[in-house]
Amino acid sequence: MTGDGTQVVDVMTCKTDSRQLDKYRQYTDEKERVTRLLLLLAGRLARLDNSLVQLPPSGDSQPITAVFCVAFLLISVDCVCM
Repeated sequence: MTGDGTQVVDVMTCKTDSRQLDKYRQYTDEKERVTRLLLLLAGRLARLDNSLVQLPPSGDSQPITAVFCVAFLLISVDCVCM
C-alpha cells in the first residue's frame, strides 16, 4: 500500500487486533483488483467501440463478425486467467 493507505495501516496496527487488520488488507486488495479489472474492461470496450466506428458503412457483415469474434476472444481470455 502506498500514500495514505500506509498511514491508515499504521494507525490500525496500533489500535486494532491482527484479525481486523487482515480484514482491512483483504478489503483493500479486493477493491484494488476490482478497480484494475474495471479499467481493463473499459479499455477493451473502448477499443471495440473504436473498431466498430471505423468499419465501412457497406452491407458486408464479414468485418463486423470478425470484430465480434475478437471481442469474444478477449473476454474469454480474461475468464480463463481469473
